[in-house]
Amino acid sequence: MNTPWVQSCSTKWGDFSNSLGQSPCSVALALGQMCDTSWTLYPLPPSAKRSGHYTGPPEEEATSCRCSTVLYSLLSACGLCQNYAELISWSHYSTNCSTVFLSRFPERIPSKYSVPGWAYLDVTGRDKFDPSKAGAFKGSESLGPGIQPSSTRTPPPSTAVPRKSGLSPGAIIGIIAAFVLAALVAGLRIRWVRRRARTRPSTDNNHSHSRKQDSLHLNCLPGHLEPTCVVCKAQFTYHNNATCGMECTEILWENGGNPGMCDYCHRKPKRPGYGRCGPFCEEKAYVACLLCKARPKHGVSDLCGDACTRIAMKSAPLLLEAPQDHETYAMVEANFQQAWHSVPGHGPCPPIRSVYSIIEDEDLRQPYLAYKERVGNEQFRYHGTVRRSQCTLGVSTTALCGSAQCPLCNILESSFKVSLAKTTGAFGPGVYTSSASNKAYTYIKDGNGALILAKVVLGNIKLVSDWEEVKFCPPGYNSVVFDRMSGKLNETIVYTDDAIRPAFLIFF
Repeated sequence: MNTPWVQSCSTKWGDFSNSLGQSPCSVALALGQMCDTSWTLYPLPPSAKRSGHYTGPPEEEATSCRCSTVLYSLLSACGLCQNYAELISWSHYSTNCSTVFLSRFPERIPSKYSVPGWAYLDVTGRDKFDPSKAGAFKGSESLGPGIQPSSTRTPPPSTAVPRKSGLSPGAIIGIIAAFVLAALVAGLRIRWVRRRARTRPSTDNNHSHSRKQDSLHLNCLPGHLEPTCVVCKAQFTYHNNATCGMECTEILWENGGNPGMCDYCHRKPKRPGYGRCGPFCEEKAYVACLLCKARPKHGVSDLCGDACTRIAMKSAPLLLEAPQDHETYAMVEANFQQAWHSVPGHGPCPPIRSVYSIIEDEDLRQPYLAYKERVGNEQFRYHGTVRRSQCTLGVSTTALCGSAQCPLCNILESSFKVSLAKTTGAFGPGVYTSSASNKAYTYIKDGNGALILAKVVLGNIKLVSDWEEVKFCPPGYNSVVFDRMSGKLNETIVYTDDAIRPAFLIFF
């Protein structure tokens, strides 16, 4: 649960790292995953003005952990650690929280983590995290299991605070009556709309979508329950999405929207010089689905849900480009730079030109998932390879060239194959990768290639200390690792096809 893009945090207000040297970003990630293990935290997008902040949870992700002022304060400090001066207010951050936890974290502190005392300071009076008070705070910390306490902080005896309406009982009764009447009218209108829609069947109306999507700040036409689809302009959308279903979503992906309209909501004109209509859509676009680009992606996936997943699978293997202002690009770039080691003859860390998320075929995905479940210890590793000279993948197209002589396209088409490995490899025939991006980069050969960031299941690792110490994977082990030059020229080898899958493609 480490955040390699922020290892420590020294700001003009003081050092926000805890006594263990853990940054607020690392602690925030650990706390958030106590309620949702799939939740992750990425660096804020590059910005010349350094303006930006972490947003509050959407309705479907408003867990008790994320609705705590403790996590809010840690995320605020995490932004400051990255030199972002903008702070989101607590009231804005907690908009989708039905219950909030003030100066208290509702779950146990994770093992081997420590929460700084300043994270428990009250934020409701000022309605914002106060970095000056946090930097000057000298109180003790809340320690998780596995840490010997010198002193511990007992959080204030606050309780969960349900949101209050502040209305009188009579007003509440009136609102309920109005709501019931509105629901009745809405039901009749929906029935009428569905009867009209029968002349145009949809293959997927997104009602089976596993996540509730954030409603956009849209001004619906008078009398409309929902805005109409931006593609067919005939059917109403669901939860203020841009499209009415899978068919129109696929059209939007293939053809793009109106070039003059916002790239995210597709309903308002772009601001001059920008791709979106305003700050709200800019913020949403940072975590947008890489296929439809009109809904938030689901957790660590680069897709938003069932409809876009099915569309992507029909075209798999598929490359979806991550824009430079997207969190997937930021994550891949940060990991690449963190994994680059200064080694004589390797040169400086090169700038990344483009990043693609690789959507693999379901028949390739399932054996890997089964192997990961059985063996465990999944990690990212780098693999450098070349393109056939006539291949224009990543230059003018995202389509594979289809040539049997193109190493890059063959890996993307059918993943890595141990059967194609050279028997002359230093540790026998296997798939060779590296934790050092500089090492893998040496195989690109004059820029006519790409770097693959792969998911690799290492299981039980056999550590070796010299070349040719082993020529196959020893019994009882699942991988071989040679940390040459203290890992700066790391070699990681797996010996079965199911242990590795390409995840991201990087061009320079």
